[in-house]
Amino acid sequence: MTLTPRKRTATSARRTPGVTLIGVLVLACFGAYTVLAAGGKEDFTIAASPSSQTVTPGQAGTYTVTVTRVNGFTGSVTLTAGSLPAGATASWKLSNGTTSNVVPPNLNSATLTVQTATSTPQGTSQPLITATSGKLTSTTNVTLAVQPAAQPNFTLSASPASRTIVQGDQAAYSVDITRTGGFSGSVALSVTGLPKNATATWNGSTVQIDTAGNSQADTYGLTITGTGTINGSTVARSASVTLIVQKNQTFGIAGDLAARLAPGRKAPLDPLLTNPQNFDILITNLAVAVEEGTTKPGCSGSQNFKVTQVPAGRYPITLPAGQSRTLGQLGVADGDKPQVEMLDQPWNQDACKNVSIRLAYSGSATK
Repeated sequence: MTLTPRKRTATSARRTPGVTLIGVLVLACFGAYTVLAAGGKEDFTIAASPSSQTVTPGQAGTYTVTVTRVNGFTGSVTLTAGSLPAGATASWKLSNGTTSNVVPPNLNSATLTVQTATSTPQGTSQPLITATSGKLTSTTNVTLAVQPAAQPNFTLSASPASRTIVQGDQAAYSVDITRTGGFSGSVALSVTGLPKNATATWNGSTVQIDTAGNSQADTYGLTITGTGTINGSTVARSASVTLIVQKNQTFGIAGDLAARLAPGRKAPLDPLLTNPQNFDILITNLAVAVEEGTTKPGCSGSQNFKVTQVPAGRYPITLPAGQSRTLGQLGVADGDKPQVEMLDQPWNQDACKNVSIRLAYSGSATK
């Protein structure tokens, strides 16, 4: 038996050069679009700032006009202003200071001045700014508001709005006068509503209120008035402030000597001080004395005892509002406290054995 071998057909993929070549052609076409891009038309635009001005008749409003050149434009630009209110005129000055309405290629801005007349009517207008160069034109509008001239006037205010003091104390208020509309006249100041027996003293625009020790404790509404002359007429303006007068309560001093004394011996006294006010007080003086009478008739307080007071340089001593504090708690050292001493006298002092002395206190303080 004879075998006949089969023929096998081999199939192989072939790259077609044309495919690659087509890709090259496609890429070349896309590149051609980029090369052929074209520029825009030469031109310019204008803008003005500020967009609005407010003046009174006879005053001038100014605007800065900026020229922006695009697409290679290098020409001069002529500026004009129209639609002005009645009686108003326009003038131009370039950014280099030259009076002209033609902006040359080397400059980019100019200032427009709209001068109103005293007869220019009140109201708001929209001046039109036009820029031309050959056949090219650009426009923009600005706003000009003409308002009536301010009338001469003044106002006044006072500070602080409220002050709190005690009877016999003083309070000061500052008055501020604001003149407007060209008013430059003098203003006379006065104040009303004071407590009974209180006085007011002026130092420029500051008023000082001095109350009396018997001025009634109360809340007072004070009216500060300024009087001036405007256009031949007397004009008054006022401001209100509050004065609160509180009862002048004395601060308290109390305390006993903690140590026992003997002839020639002394000990510091640490009295308790009480502030009934709702504000801090400054104690400017404390005085301690031994009363003449003691618990034994034969022992004289003044002859057998003495007190060394707080040194003058240790004052003032601040006592917080509504608080009770000893001198030690207020930072006064033992050496600066009042010193109570039993004197070592040349006579027999047996009458003072086991005696109790009485101390008398007094003092003064300010706010």
